[in-house]
Amino acid sequence: MKNDLLKLEDFNGDAEEDKDTSILAQEYSSLKKAYPAFLKKIKQNTDSILSQVSNDVSNNLRILFSNNHLSLNVVGGESEGFSSADLLKSTNSSVHIDSNKQSKMPLANQGTGLQRMSLIYLIQNMIEKKLLGENDNKLLLIDEPEAFLHPEAVRALSRSLYQIGKKMPLMISTHSPILIDLSERHTSIQVFRVGEKEAIQLYKSVSEQFDDDDIANMKILNYVDSYVNEFFFADRVVIVEGDTEYIAFKHLAKERDTNIHIIRARGKATIVTLMKVLNQFNSSYDVLHDVDNHDKHSASTLKAQLTNCQKIYASKHSDNIRIFCSITHFENAIGIGDVSSDQKTKVIYQILDGQAEKENDYSEARTLVESIFEQIINRDKDLTSSGGFKKITTSEDYEKLFLGLIEQKSLEEAEKKKKDDALTI
Repeated sequence: MKNDLLKLEDFNGDAEEDKDTSILAQEYSSLKKAYPAFLKKIKQNTDSILSQVSNDVSNNLRILFSNNHLSLNVVGGESEGFSSADLLKSTNSSVHIDSNKQSKMPLANQGTGLQRMSLIYLIQNMIEKKLLGENDNKLLLIDEPEAFLHPEAVRALSRSLYQIGKKMPLMISTHSPILIDLSERHTSIQVFRVGEKEAIQLYKSVSEQFDDDDIANMKILNYVDSYVNEFFFADRVVIVEGDTEYIAFKHLAKERDTNIHIIRARGKATIVTLMKVLNQFNSSYDVLHDVDNHDKHSASTLKAQLTNCQKIYASKHSDNIRIFCSITHFENAIGIGDVSSDQKTKVIYQILDGQAEKENDYSEARTLVESIFEQIINRDKDLTSSGGFKKITTSEDYEKLFLGLIEQKSLEEAEKKKKDDALTI
């Protein structure tokens, strides 16, 4: 067949003497000329989509890299020939990068970060526009996609991967906790630790338990603490409510070289949300929160705080979860009383560093901080609470901390109202 086509292509014989060959040669010549035009017609729709993909990816890259002159162009293959090599050329595409300095630069010549994000955005757009065919029975595998990317680019990568995941399942090898966005509604997440011979499943999401308030809490938390997902990589996990205990535990964990991930919740509502997250992965963890049963509060405030505490205990779904509380708050529990917000960081560092001012001796406070920390990291030991800390074993434990005070406050407020009413009369 190949030799026959070559004869037709090189035919220069007498058309009268070899009429049949001459006719075939003319038809073959016409076909060779018509093919590129025909191919161009059927490629017009694909080229139009590729142009749209190029525009979409370019917009993403400009925003991500803060460069209004940056653009990406996917150029479809062109061919004027009819050989097998020419046919392959017509199916090839090339990707070029343009900037204010140079144009039509091959993507392969760009920095690794730009290459990775360009390819991820291209994959996302091509999947969404079905340029890769139907997505059934397909799985996208990506090895450490966050490599060579700055933190904001990793967040953009995460958003793009979630969009891809809506269309196609993903399997990713990563060392970055930022790639998992807990505020996204997941169908399934499985986390493995891969060894030389086997992969051990560390976490698997079992159900989605989040309401709209939880999603809002996690979005806020992602903004203020993007490394909350480090629990996937830690041996132990503890949720704390405030900054003081967060600083204290981080200091002691570093001092003792302990692989523990400390999550700062900044509020009881977020603690409940975080517990739902960890429960989704059947995690073992501890919680340390403030009771906030301060006698300065009104009866209604104390009732609200009791409800908040009971919600925390209600989120305890297994014996692998332990809950500790600080009475009334962490600073009071370690014996330093009420500390103004602007002084908390200074005071806790003085305690941890063994510093003492003339009027303050913080040795006892440090002992109490170390004691509660030891109870949390030694899960195999059944230790008793000390100082102003208490391990919560039933919801009634909270009632014992609140009900008497609520009753007292209610009586005081009723008596005050009675006196105020008498003065008004």
